[in-house]
Amino acid sequence: MSEQFAECAKVNAFMVVFNCRHHNKALNVRLHQFTNDEHFEIYS
Repeated sequence: MSEQFAECAKVNAFMVVFNCRHHNKALNVRLHQFTNDEHFEIYS
């Protein structure tokens, strides 16, 4: 997932915000699994 976003960012440079939106959204969904309130409560 992050490799795909990184490759897209390399290719698109300044247009990364527009052209890699779908990769960024997928990456954020994946990361949210590990950075939600439930996980923060486990490690507090």
